[in-house]
Amino acid sequence: MTQWQHGRWIWVTAVALGAAACAGGSLHRAASGGDMRAFRKALDERLADGDVDVDEAQDVATRLLSHQVEVAQGPAGRKTLLSVDACADKLDGPLARRASGDDESAAVAALMRLDHGLAEPLSRGAMVNREESYWRAAAARSLQRPASAGASARRAARWRRDLMVDHSAEVRRAALAAAQDAADVDDTAAVLEAARLDPDPQARRNAIMAAGAIASASSLSGLRDLWISATETDRQHIVAAWGLASRKRISASDAATRCTAVGAPDDSCIAWRRLWRLSQSDGGSTGVLAALELLDGVDPAAATAAHMAAAALLERTIDEAPSRTRVMAIQGAPLSWAHLLEAVVGAQQATDERVKVAALARISELSGDERSQSLDALIEVAKGDGLAAEQARDALASARDRRVIPLLSKDAKATAAVDRRRAASAYAQVGAIKELMALLADKDATVRGHAGCAILGMK
Repeated sequence: MTQWQHGRWIWVTAVALGAAACAGGSLHRAASGGDMRAFRKALDERLADGDVDVDEAQDVATRLLSHQVEVAQGPAGRKTLLSVDACADKLDGPLARRASGDDESAAVAALMRLDHGLAEPLSRGAMVNREESYWRAAAARSLQRPASAGASARRAARWRRDLMVDHSAEVRRAALAAAQDAADVDDTAAVLEAARLDPDPQARRNAIMAAGAIASASSLSGLRDLWISATETDRQHIVAAWGLASRKRISASDAATRCTAVGAPDDSCIAWRRLWRLSQSDGGSTGVLAALELLDGVDPAAATAAHMAAAALLERTIDEAPSRTRVMAIQGAPLSWAHLLEAVVGAQQATDERVKVAALARISELSGDERSQSLDALIEVAKGDGLAAEQARDALASARDRRVIPLLSKDAKATAAVDRRRAASAYAQVGAIKELMALLADKDATVRGHAGCAILGMK
């Protein structure tokens, strides 16, 4: 290289670096200022300029989402805030500043901080009598301490129970979520009443889980009584609540030995025995969920007859059951159990594509030829349209198979925002940073929020 050529190379490189720095500066300014037109222009230029690393992507996402949080207003602002719920812990500063206001978006930000443990319990308790339901909800969610924690907690417990029957479903949901955190035995009657009578499905779900968290003989007996008239969805929540209570009261290693004995010694076995009986008497979705709860964390080498029976139910379900229940069993089955792994491998031959994709997705968790063959089969399904193709693309992304990246473009360009949000999650899983960053310029603020959180979750 001649001296002239060397000098020209240095000059061209300097110009290129200067242009990149300028583009980066304009991108950061536009992200921080929320000027979406300028942001889209600067982002296009930056993505065309070359590769982007995770640190830069996270810097841009943080600036953009921080601005979106701080300017959120009205009904659209609620959606914008909720779209960043997955990364609330990384946006606590902006959320705290937004929560300092007095409008609905401020209340949503305050509620999010309470949900994620970013604000102190009782920090919003003084707002229990506010006229606006959104502030009563924030107040209700802050009432997270059991009455045994002192005088202020006893007062909070009374407020919490009062708000469980508030006329606003949002407030009732928040109060019942706080009851799950408090796990206060004095809440038993109130949460069981809500689980039985509340017209809002999410409020009933929160009440059922609160009863499981309390894990007393009375709360668990109340769930048993509720079972008779409960909907299938509520029964599924009851199974989850029994699982929560069982893990709280007795270890998995002790449960089967102690709790299968005639006349189990104490209340610690109530929930486990409910799960055991259900797994033996119900071949539907709730029986499958009960079996999965019983096998959670159990080493096959240490399995008892009760565990073997639960595993046998899962095997039968995987081999032959309605498609929805088969998929549930396939997705949850512990592959450390040899006969369940064999059943899952066999299910890849199913004629129902939902079952086939679920089985292939689990097989992709293995290694060697089985994994590579399952990924190849998923690629073929993923090229198509419809629900099975979407599920195949999600499975490929979960398996970190970068061959899915070009296939995700149909989701990233879809009309429905929900599909674009799905694409953002998938791009993050396979490390497609540039494609994911492009979604930060989406016209829908919830897609931008979802994409930004996906970026902030990358390592």
